[in-house]
This record gives sequence, structure tokens and C-alpha cells, in this order.
Amino acid sequence: MGTLEYKKTKLAQALLSLKYALEDFNHLVDPDERQYRTYRDSLIQRFEYSVDLFWKYLAKYLTETLAAPEANGPAPTIRAICAAGFLSDDEGELALEMIKARNKTSHMYVEELAEQLSRQIPAFHILMNEVINRLPLK
Repeated sequence: MGTLEYKKTKLAQALLSLKYALEDFNHLVDPDERQYRTYRDSLIQRFEYSVDLFWKYLAKYLTETLAAPEANGPAPTIRAICAAGFLSDDEGELALEMIKARNKTSHMYVEELAEQLSRQIPAFHILMNEVINRLPLK
């Protein structure tokens, strides 16, 4: 298995884990505050590592399939994948918003941010799945 295929497999596993966390979080029935935060925080943690794997996969995709120069970080990678035509403008904007949300989680933990992010994660999850399923392995 090549490096790109390996990265895609690991990303797919992370996204499946994120999907399960979303399902569990959305099906909580009358949780107490502690249980709610535990599930929400688990969701956010899975989101964090999914985003990290996502942009690193895209960076590797660009270098291996298009012989593009290596992008320097997540936002430049998103811009490069957009410029290559693999994301629409709207998807690119959402992906950059996702990167910003991911970056906020690692610098400070604020309850309001956690709540906001937990509402945004479903759209980010859909985007990541759509993109990796669209990119053909060569």
C-alpha cells in the first residue's frame, strides 16, 4: 500500500470514528451536564484529528498526483486544492472555516466555542467525506 493510499485509509477510519461520535452525540436522551460535555468533548477531539489527517492527505494528494510543490500548512493546502479544481469556491470557504475552527480548539478551551463547534461539525464531516470520495487514487 502506497503512502497516499495509507493516508486515505487512516483518514477514512478517522471519519468513521467521527461519524459514530456524531451519532452518539445526536442520540443523547436527557443527558446530565457531565454526560453531555463528555460526549461533546469526544466529538471535538475526533474532529481535531480528522481535520489534521484531512489536510495532510490533501497535501500528499497534491504532491503525488499533480507533482505540485508541497503546501506549507493547512490553509495553503486548502487553497492549493481549490486552485487545482478539486473543491468548489463554497467548499473551499467551508474548508478554510473548518481549519480556523480546528485551530481555535488547540489554543484555548472556551465553553461557547465548544458549543458552536459541536453544531458546525456535521457540515465539516460531510465536506471531508465528499472530498476524499471524489479524489481518485492513481
